Amino acid sequence: MRKLIILFLIIAPLVDYSYSLKFILGSFEISPNRIFKFLPLIILVYSLPLIRQKLFLWKWLFLLFGLSTLGWINGLISFPYDATDSYIRFLSSFVFVILAGKILDKQDLLTIFKFLFLITLIPIMLSYLQFSGIIPYTDFDTIGGLQIGRVSGGYEKQVAMVSYLIGGFSFALFQFFNVNALSKKFIFLFYIILVFGVIILSTHRASLLVFIIIFFYFIFKYWKRNTVNFLVSCLLIAFVVFAILNNFDKLKLLYATSLSLEIGSGSLLRGRTGFWLDYINNLFYSGVYYVFIGKGHSVLDVYSGQYLPLMFNEPHSDLIRILHLYGIIGLFVFLFIIFTMIKISLIFRKYANTIPDRFIGDMGIVIGISLFLYSITIEPTRYPSFWWYYSVIISYILVNFKRLSYENRINN
Repeated sequence: MRKLIILFLIIAPLVDYSYSLKFILGSFEISPNRIFKFLPLIILVYSLPLIRQKLFLWKWLFLLFGLSTLGWINGLISFPYDATDSYIRFLSSFVFVILAGKILDKQDLLTIFKFLFLITLIPIMLSYLQFSGIIPYTDFDTIGGLQIGRVSGGYEKQVAMVSYLIGGFSFALFQFFNVNALSKKFIFLFYIILVFGVIILSTHRASLLVFIIIFFYFIFKYWKRNTVNFLVSCLLIAFVVFAILNNFDKLKLLYATSLSLEIGSGSLLRGRTGFWLDYINNLFYSGVYYVFIGKGHSVLDVYSGQYLPLMFNEPHSDLIRILHLYGIIGLFVFLFIIFTMIKISLIFRKYANTIPDRFIGDMGIVIGISLFLYSITIEPTRYPSFWWYYSVIISYILVNFKRLSYENRINN
């Protein structure tokens, strides 16, 4: 089981390139990468009777699973495809919290992120080839009535790319500040610069904010450990500032708004408040039961949109999406779980006294904060790869943080 989980997470970025191989099965649109997102659930079902003692049964997660099941049942009547697709992706996002903590050790986690770092060189390279015009864009944004190509690393959507880059980028920053060999520092530094370039070229505002936050977390955490770290950190800060200013005209597109968007127009949210109001109104006018339990789907009828009737298929916020899917109770439990994960990561990092433990604690903090920020304006649980790697980290922390704090108190 250990090798299966590691293999699954290593090949995930490659399987996502199969998005274009689609076929129809009844009312469902199937592709290999969608089937792949269902595999963690199959692994869990297979594991239950075999290694029950090795599964981490966290009560809050099972409460969230129970609430999402009720919502899914509600959505089966009107939108069976979307309800089932959303439900599978949602469960898949968190399955590794159950599976990983008692099976994988800290070296396994380092191995997973090391391979993620290496494999993400593929979407990074493809992004620069897209920008150079050598290969075509696959993702576009409509700005001012025009379709603008956005680098996506060859994936269908750029959010699929950043779901993997966030792990590789965090790993590279940690390694840069914790390896001693200058040759290795240069390799990780080069990767960090490449990723910043990709994020700027993607014109993805949420990612620009998130990756800068991750960057400064590691800068302020580690830059004074030695002279090399300090000097290179100063140079990196100068590079980031220069890159942003040098691409100011391109970055202005990040805040431009399509002429068709009225609610929120001209704001940083680029009209998203219109999406959110439509979904909230649709839920709250559906009755008290649905307000608390959810409607189980995240689709609005074309006639339901009061503010943005032409953009009814995505809430453009995981918080609004989960509210519509699983109600106020489901959203509350979801937020409680996220903040609990970040809190426990902070405790784990406080007591970490080895490089692998510091790595795990740092990943729990920066990726957790990033996923919360992403959830405000995009939908990470629609792309379980955002959560898979974080779920593995969190599962290990949940299983081991009491042991780590106890050992620290004994040693001191």
